[in-house]
Amino acid sequence: MVPDLIGVNFPEYYNFGCAGACHTYILNQVVQANEIYNFNAETDYITVGTTGFGRFSRVGVDDSDPTDHKWLVNGDIFPEFARHPDNARLWAREFDSYQWSVYRSLSALKTIKLILDLKGVEHKIYSSIYNKHLINLEFVPQNNNTIDMIKQFNSLVETDESVDDFLVDYNSTKGLLGIKDIPWVDGHPLVCNSVDYVKKYFPEYNTYVTNLIAQDQIVAMNSFSTRQEYVLHFEQTFLRKYRTDYNQISKIKHHPYYVKA
Repeated sequence: MVPDLIGVNFPEYYNFGCAGACHTYILNQVVQANEIYNFNAETDYITVGTTGFGRFSRVGVDDSDPTDHKWLVNGDIFPEFARHPDNARLWAREFDSYQWSVYRSLSALKTIKLILDLKGVEHKIYSSIYNKHLINLEFVPQNNNTIDMIKQFNSLVETDESVDDFLVDYNSTKGLLGIKDIPWVDGHPLVCNSVDYVKKYFPEYNTYVTNLIAQDQIVAMNSFSTRQEYVLHFEQTFLRKYRTDYNQISKIKHHPYYVKA
C-alpha cells in the first residue's frame, strides 16, 4: 500500500488504514494516533488517503464475540448492494442519504486537515478511491448543495488522481507486472500501481528501499497459492524488516475508543 511504501523510508512508521472504512473512521484514527503518539512537527510526516463517500462504518459487535464492541466496516452502502449486512442496508434505505454521506466525508476531512495544520505536522492528503464519477452524479441526481460539498472535498485533496486510477486495466496490468493469474489476486490496485503512484505524487519517497520492498512483495504474490499465505508474509516481512508493529496497530484500528499504548 502507498503508506507502507512511504513509511519504510522512516525509522518508524504506522499504517492505520482499514479496508472498507469511511471518512468518519479515518478521522477517528487520526485523533487516536495523535492521542497515543502525539504528532511531532519536527519528526513526523502524515499521509491521509481519502475513500468513498458512500462508505459507512459503525461501532458494534460481530458474531465472533458479542461482548466485544469494535469498528464494523461495511464498505460502500450507496448504492445498496445485496451483499451488505441487513442492518447496513436498513440504515442506507431508511435513515441515511447520499447527501448526508457526502456531508460526513467533508466534515471529517476538514477536521483532519484542521488538526494536522494546528499541530504543524507535514502532511499530504491524497485520493485512494476513484470518486470522479460522483461529480457526474451517476447514482442519484444531487442538489446544488451536495455538488458544492463534493467540490469542497475535492479542493482539500492534493492529488489529481486516485490510486485506483493507476489500475487502468486489471488484466493487462497483471500481465505487465508478470503477476500470474491466481484466484486470490482481486481487482484492487496492485503493488506496482502503488509504486507508480508514489513515483508521481510522492517522488521524494521513490527510493531504493521502496522499490526493493515492492519487488519483494510482487515475488511473494507469485509464490503463494492463497491470500492468507501472502497476508502472513506481508505482516512478517514488514514487522521484521521495515519497523512497524501490526499487532499493536490492529488493536488500535479495531477499537472504538482511545487505546493507550
